[in-house]
Formats: sequence, C-alpha cells, structure tokens
Amino acid sequence: MRRNLPLFCQVFLGAIFACCLFCDPNVSFAQSPVEEASASLRKRDFAEALRQTQAALSGAPRDPKLWTLQGVAHRGLNQPQQALADFQNALKFSPNYIPALEGAAQIEYQADAKDAPALLKRLLALQPANETAHAMFAVLLYKKHRCPEAIDHFHAALGVISSQPDALTEYGICLVRAQRYGDAAPVFGKVLEAQPENPGYRYNFAFCQWKAGQGPSAMQTLQPALDGDAHANNASLWMLAADISESEHNTPRAVELLRKAILSHPQDPEPYLQFATLSYNHNSYQAGISMLDAGLTQLPNNDRLHVARGVLYVQIADYAHAMEDFETAERLNPTQSSAEAAEGLAQMQQHDESAAIQKFRMQVKAHPDQALGYLFLAEALAQQGNPEGTPEYKERLEAAQRAVKLDPQMAAAHDLLANIYLESGQTDLAIRHCNSALAIDPSDQAALYHLILATRKTDRKDQVPELLKRLASLKRAAQEEQSKRVDYRLMAQPQESVKSER
Repeated sequence: MRRNLPLFCQVFLGAIFACCLFCDPNVSFAQSPVEEASASLRKRDFAEALRQTQAALSGAPRDPKLWTLQGVAHRGLNQPQQALADFQNALKFSPNYIPALEGAAQIEYQADAKDAPALLKRLLALQPANETAHAMFAVLLYKKHRCPEAIDHFHAALGVISSQPDALTEYGICLVRAQRYGDAAPVFGKVLEAQPENPGYRYNFAFCQWKAGQGPSAMQTLQPALDGDAHANNASLWMLAADISESEHNTPRAVELLRKAILSHPQDPEPYLQFATLSYNHNSYQAGISMLDAGLTQLPNNDRLHVARGVLYVQIADYAHAMEDFETAERLNPTQSSAEAAEGLAQMQQHDESAAIQKFRMQVKAHPDQALGYLFLAEALAQQGNPEGTPEYKERLEAAQRAVKLDPQMAAAHDLLANIYLESGQTDLAIRHCNSALAIDPSDQAALYHLILATRKTDRKDQVPELLKRLASLKRAAQEEQSKRVDYRLMAQPQESVKSER
C-alpha cells in the first residue's frame, strides 16, 4: 500500500539535494558532474539530471553522491523503485551516507515497506535531532499499535508536525491510550485551532479536557457546537456534553442534552442507549423504557436496544416483556451473547435457576472464549447451593476457574472463586484470589470480607483487626459517595415523540 506523503516528509527531497552538495567532505567525487546534475535538479529538469548522472557514473561507479543525485532524478520522474535502487547503491558504497538514507527511508515509508523502520533507526542513530525522521518513525509505530514507543518520537518531531493535523491526532491518540489526558489535551487543542469546524477534532479536545479534570473547560470547548448547528450531524458531541454534565452531578442538564441528541439523530442508537444507562443509574427504569420504546419505533431491528430495554424490564420485575426483548435480540443477532446473558440474569432474578443455568450453559457452549458467560454460569450454579462432591459443585468450580483464566482482570470471578475455596476449606487459595480481586479493585468489599473470613482460619489472626478497619473505611466511603449523589429521578413519559429536527 502506498502512503501519501505528509508535508513533513516532503522536506526530505530538498534536504537530500542540499546534503549532496555540502555534506560528507571525506567522500571523493567528481566535482563537475555533481555540480552539473545539481544545477539540472535545481531547474527541475530531472531528465537532464538523469542523463548527466548516468554518464558520470560510468566513470565513477562507486560514488555515493552521484548515485544519490540519480535517485533524486528518478524520484522527480516519479520512478520510486529506480530511485530506491539508486539510494541503496549509494549506501552499499557508503553505509552511513545521510542523504541516501533519507532518500531510501522516504520511499520505503511511502510504500509502507518492511525496511522503513530499520532505515529510520539508522538515520536517527546518525542524526538524533532529525525531526522529520522522528515524525516518520512515530507514524510507523502508531500504525503498528506501538504507542508507548511512538510517544517519544512524536514529541521529538513537534517542530515539523505542529502544523500537521493528522500526525498531531495520532500523537494525541497515543497519549490517550497511555491515559495521559493532560498531555493530550493541548495537542488536540492545536489540531482544533487549525480546523475549528471539524467535529471530531472538537470532540477529541473536549474529551481529553474532561478526562484531565477540566470539566468546565471541556463544556466551553463544546458550547459553540451545542449553540449552533455547525455540528448538527454529530451526536457524539451532545453525548459527551451529557457525560460531562452527569459527572458534575447535573443530571437535569445531561437529560436535556441526551434528548436533543435523540431528537436530532433519531436513527442513531447510541443516544438511546446512553439515556437508558442514565435511567438505570438513577433507578428511573420506566423513563428509560419509554425512551427505548421511542427508539425502537425508529430502529425496530436493533438488537442492542432490545437488550437494554429487557434489562430495564427486569428491574421493574416485568419478566415476560424482558424475556420477549432478549429473545428478539438473540433472533436479530445470533452471534451476540449479551442477550443470552441478560435473559439468564432475568431468570435468576425470577428465582428460576434451572432455566438460567440452561441458558448460561448454551452461552458458554456457543461462546467458549468469553469469560462473562462462565462467570454467570458459576453464579447461577451457586444459587442452588449444591455441596462439595456433587457434579454441580464441580461444574461451578470449573466455570469460575475458566472465567479467571479467560480474563484474569475480572475481579468478580476472583471473588466467586475465593468464596468457593473458602467453602471447601482451601484457605490459602481463597486468600490468593481475594488478594487478586483487591489488586484489581481495592474497593471490592466482597473480596475484603472473604479475606477477613479466610484470614481468621489461619495463624495470621493478628491481621484481622486491620482488615476490619479497612472494611469499615470502605463502607463509610461508599456511604459518603452515595450521599453526595444527586437524588434525581427522570420523569417517565407515556411515549417519547421522536422526529428529526434537521
């Protein structure tokens, strides 16, 4: 795949030409042919420069400057492969000849060739301050999803990428992936300055400001888009503004913004889903159902909307409608396991463990690489309370172990496995998984509680008082956080009227 050269790479051609005249005085060359070819290149008479270098090379076939100038001529005639061969010949006779390295690296970079990184590494070893080489190397690393390495090279290339929105965006994305939101925000701010009408650039800047703890500044960044219609076709801006408002405990504003997003983008499922999540978090289940009803009039075959509505139906104990939504979602998208999982959870809440277990068994059979299904199966089996030694107990243990193996960062799976080991008297294993869960989530009260029970059965009972203090502190912090939360209930409407305002 050929890559269009960004502006920062286009400076290489002039640099190569200049270096051919003034760099590397220790390399011998015929002055007159080099000067003649250089004059032709300055006039962009690439054909004449090619004729001159070919004639000169017949008498000086090992001269790296002549090979490099011939490469520049071939490059000017849009013959990259011939140019690459010329630069490679120059490097054969002078491996550290910088103009030839630059020329070869530029061509290989543009072609996405496998040799490009090695050439750029060689070039940077000789010229650590070469910003253009840093920029190209950073972009290659970004394309290979090697952001931690790319960040330093982007930073070293700021002088040449500062006016390049694409390269700056890639730099910002790498910083976001490293969760360096404070560093990413000014990078995206510079991108937005260059193209203030681009909604994606505005979103990126505001998102990083918000994640860096600058909520009011993020809202100011979004406000021009929210006030006008310049970004009317981008629901993400409204949704981000809603997220920011909710994080600052301004739920009424979040609701207002999501309603605007839905009214202006009735065919986009994402605002409906975000509204449903907000409704769930504030125990306003009927309001969420009402909005999803409206969404399903617009998008009747969207399986995700059906799953979301089914989850809300479960919360109001309307299991018949919940099952109907889950079954519809599974029919619309048989590869989507969330509908099966949600239906199984609904059956568990109905205390229909047998049906839930069958549903989860089907799920893990259909999706054997998904940890969540095994977690749900183990939890459903736990509801039956089968004692150690029974087939169901063995199945529960194996399901929990499988969940941990598939996703070692799933704290709930470690919690469940710790409880199983605690029941069977395998105290050391229980403690190990409690500690694993707490390493993932230090505020995991269930893991801490199980750790206290397990520690009491060991010779380390002296640690229990400190663990109890820690548990009390977690409970107190959770209560304080709950008291800070705005007690806001969304008003349920009989039917949301959704129409496009565009």
